[in-house]
Amino acid sequence: MIYRKIAYRCGPWVSIAALLIGANVTDAVAEVLGDWSGNGTAADSSPFNNAASFNGTYVAGPKPGTLAFEVGPASQVIIPRIPAYGLTQYADGFSLSFQVNHLGNSWSANDSTVVSLGDDGSGEYNKLFFDAGYAGSGRLDFHVNYPGSSPLHQYRNFILSNPVALPTDQWISMEYVVQDIDPGVYYNPAAPHTYDVQFFLDGRQVGSYDVMMVLPSPGAPFDIGFSEPCCTFSGAVADIELSALGVPEPATLGILGVSILGLGLVRCRAS
Repeated sequence: MIYRKIAYRCGPWVSIAALLIGANVTDAVAEVLGDWSGNGTAADSSPFNNAASFNGTYVAGPKPGTLAFEVGPASQVIIPRIPAYGLTQYADGFSLSFQVNHLGNSWSANDSTVVSLGDDGSGEYNKLFFDAGYAGSGRLDFHVNYPGSSPLHQYRNFILSNPVALPTDQWISMEYVVQDIDPGVYYNPAAPHTYDVQFFLDGRQVGSYDVMMVLPSPGAPFDIGFSEPCCTFSGAVADIELSALGVPEPATLGILGVSILGLGLVRCRAS
């Protein structure tokens, strides 16, 4: 995440156990799953080192001396899927951030989708994509389809920010935080969960919306600059970062601590 740090805390039983046995219990943190700067390269600087392919050219980036991907209908950044991108395995959700410049083009329903985290086809198929102006003019949008009773019987969500001013010829930063806020102790990724979808524009929150949904697992690769023929994007994109929320760091526990954790009643949650 570029602008926002999310704090995590473990439940009270872990804290009490730590006090009683002198255990070193470490809070959960956000784990970077992918980080593509676009600064003259399609390399991934995250620990997963999952390089993208890019068939376009680089243009001036958001900071002096940097470069960015120039994407459009004929030039996309394609990121292969790896197991770490199965977002349902991260019980507290995920965040996606990037910097974007429309290079003088207008934000519209047909020129809006900046990043797709997998789109299995037009219509009702599994997808997660992030855009501005697709479903609501002058709004950031998180569009997600997730499984129903058949591939063509899906649940469709268009989750929108508050109205915002979207410049067409300057760099802006967008961040989407999709945070699981269900209070349940046990996590079932196949069941609907309540997510708090938060939108940030240049570090300022511009909307928050609670929605019950299931995060889908599309088979398609990630795509920057194109989702479907309806939803391309023509402009420059840089500093794309995908993070998992609530990944616990290793903890050092005493013998009693191992027994307490064996109860399996606690997981760290976002706050």
